[in-house]
Amino acid sequence: MDEALWLPTEKSVAIALRTQQIIANESGVTDSVDPLAGSYMVEYLTDEIEKRRVSTLRKLMNWAAHWLPLKMVFCSMKFRNQRTASKNPLKTANRSSLD
Repeated sequence: MDEALWLPTEKSVAIALRTQQIIANESGVTDSVDPLAGSYMVEYLTDEIEKRRVSTLRKLMNWAAHWLPLKMVFCSMKFRNQRTASKNPLKTANRSSLD
């Protein structure tokens, strides 16, 4: 920043320009003559994002529905095997009474 005139330096101008070019290229905003196109383009992109999000969430929920019960059974069996192998009483707050 040129502090005397409050103008950006050539380097900062170049960085800003390259950043804008990268964003324009990756977002696809230059694919339309009118980037907002009466907001139809924005609506279309928003709908596409939502469809992908829902699809990803469904895949995740489907995965969780199949694997989490198996993991719970495995952990339960592992805990049970550790308990029977150690032959120690389960450690709880009420293990010993004062009576």
